[in-house]
Amino acid sequence: MVIGYADRRVLGLSSGGIRGELGLSAEQFGSVASSYYLLGAVSAVLIGFLATRIRSSLMLGLLVGVWTLAQLPLAFPTTFTVLIGTRIVLGIAEGPANPLSNHELHHWFHGHDRMLPTVLMHGGSNICGLAVAPALAWAIGTWSWHTAFAILAGIGVLWLLLWSLSGKGNHGAARPVRTEAAPIPYRKLLLSSEALAVFVTGFAAYWALALSLAWVPSYLATLGYPQVKGGLIAGAPQATTGVLAIAIGWLAQRRVRRGGSRWAARSAPMAIVLAISGICLFLVPHAERGGLLIVLVSLGLGCSQPVTSLVAVHVSELVPVGQRPAVLTLAFSVPNALAGMCAPAVTGFLVSHASDPATGYGYGFMLAGVLSVAGAVAALWIGRSRLARAVLPRRGFDCRA
Repeated sequence: MVIGYADRRVLGLSSGGIRGELGLSAEQFGSVASSYYLLGAVSAVLIGFLATRIRSSLMLGLLVGVWTLAQLPLAFPTTFTVLIGTRIVLGIAEGPANPLSNHELHHWFHGHDRMLPTVLMHGGSNICGLAVAPALAWAIGTWSWHTAFAILAGIGVLWLLLWSLSGKGNHGAARPVRTEAAPIPYRKLLLSSEALAVFVTGFAAYWALALSLAWVPSYLATLGYPQVKGGLIAGAPQATTGVLAIAIGWLAQRRVRRGGSRWAARSAPMAIVLAISGICLFLVPHAERGGLLIVLVSLGLGCSQPVTSLVAVHVSELVPVGQRPAVLTLAFSVPNALAGMCAPAVTGFLVSHASDPATGYGYGFMLAGVLSVAGAVAALWIGRSRLARAVLPRRGFDCRA
């Protein structure tokens, strides 16, 4: 998760060097950032259904190998076409990684014990923002943006070596005997009001993340922050996410284990953090440079990210294990891909066509705020639909399977 988020964040950190070297406008750079998501959802859906028949740990190793190779061409002088092509390949390989990682992890824990481990796994994005992003920003400032991509390719190779030595994630002793319930028709799962609420909530949360990955370093540079300091501030939302995610995960897991309502433990926190995120994002353009601005950016872009962990655990409980890789990829990848394609491109369009770049960025933040509030409203429905009421109380299969 750390490497995957670093691969996405490095483009935003390199935006100044890339745009200067290749002569790209803000709108063109937004298209580059969006191209990452072009085929990610298609890849995720195909790999998700394939993972119902092939071990997910093996699939993860193959995907990391592909996305490591996709970084190498950018370690050298390149062209706009190569830049677009490598981002598309990177998206194809990374698109299924998050849901497959959730599926692999959820093999190892009971249903009521999954919340905190899932939050900790998703904490890879926080480590990326707090530690890796500033280090990459330093490398870019010291050498060049090409160096950052070379470093990430080397880290990918190291991860593959460690993954192979660890038995490719085969924690056989932790995997219980599967006692699975009968499959639920995909039509019933994917066309339910529950699925729609999950889709809208995930779309809103990922819009904020895509905005953060692609444009926050450029926005801070527009305000006069230098490269390294901008990288540190751009990582501040991950500190917010880390604290909130662990706190929410621990409290939610504790409440469910004590027999509390899953709606109160998961849906209500999702709605609260998305509402806070929306309000803060809407206020960002109205804040002066300084501490208040950093607080609003941190809360606005950081509060929405714990939603991902809560959605993953909820979807895993609704779906029999044999269908879980496919449904998780659909629940994650389709809204994520749509938000990922739209957020950088729309923001780039607003920046290019505004009276000045700061005004365009302001419109982008306010749009993200409105979407976050819409996601908060949708989150209130998760766990309250007819499908959730029918499935969640069922105990006909081992939740660890």
